[in-house]
Order: sequence, then C-alpha cells, then structure tokens
Amino acid sequence: MHLLDTPVVIALRDARAGRADPALTEWARGLAPQSLFVSAITLHDLEGIAASTIRKDRAAGALWRAWLDDQVARAFDGRVLAIDAAIVRRAAALDYADQRDGLLAATALEHGLTLATSRPRAFKAGRVKTFDPSRYVADAGEGDWRQASRAAPAWIKGLFVRS
Repeated sequence: MHLLDTPVVIALRDARAGRADPALTEWARGLAPQSLFVSAITLHDLEGIAASTIRKDRAAGALWRAWLDDQVARAFDGRVLAIDAAIVRRAAALDYADQRDGLLAATALEHGLTLATSRPRAFKAGRVKTFDPSRYVADAGEGDWRQASRAAPAWIKGLFVRS
C-alpha cells in the first residue's frame, strides 16, 4: 500500500497522453486502486497549482480544476489521509527541515504505507519506506513492455488528462 507524493500524482496525470515515464505507468498499472492513498498535503499542493494556473491562464486553470474535481476526487474517494494529532506528533519527532516532507513521512509511518515519491533522498530520516516509481522494472515474465505500458486499468485512465 502506497502514499503518493504530489509529483507522482502529477506524473500520472500525463500518462494517457503518453508524456509520463513508462516505468511509472507500468508500476501504477499493476496496483489495485484501494492500495493507493494521498495526503491532505498532496491535495493542498494540487489545489495550489490549480489556483496559480487559473490566475495566469484561465483555460489551463479550468483544465486543472476539472481534473481535480472529476478525476482526482473520484480516484481517491475515501483514501485521502488527514493530518491529525498523531501525525503532527510523529512529524515533530522526525525533525525534518522541510515540514511538508516531515508531515508526509509521518503520514506514511502512521498508516504503515510506502511513500511513492520521485524524491526518495528527501525522506532518508525517520526510516520511511520509499519507492521511486520511475525506477520500476517489470518482471521479465510479465510480457511485452510496450504493450503493457499502453494498457491501463480504468482507475489510472480516470487520472489522465484527455488531449
């Protein structure tokens, strides 16, 4: 079971258009949606991107807003982890210089999740189990890599931006 860092969620957004890392797409393809979680921090990050984009370019911002409301909200319904007192206590004990990273690490630890992140070095402290999906290598017995990366279950397709 995985807690997805913001850059991983954003990378999945680009997968349908073929702009995502094939390793990340293949990794996500093999997972059950019930095994993936996001933190309220990730939602805050995504909302901030949408708001910033709306201020700069209304049309692009509207696409972000629609993606958040239509795809992300549905994909992670019931699997958004709140920042509660236990997580705050644990984050303070981890003593990360970056409070955001400390809260993500504490969330993963509190819920027994592996943090899927493109920045595993940022989470060395606190013995957080991390995984970089861009480094995923499919087992040799899983079939043709190119064919597998084109196919994706419905939950992943729901995260993709339609171009």
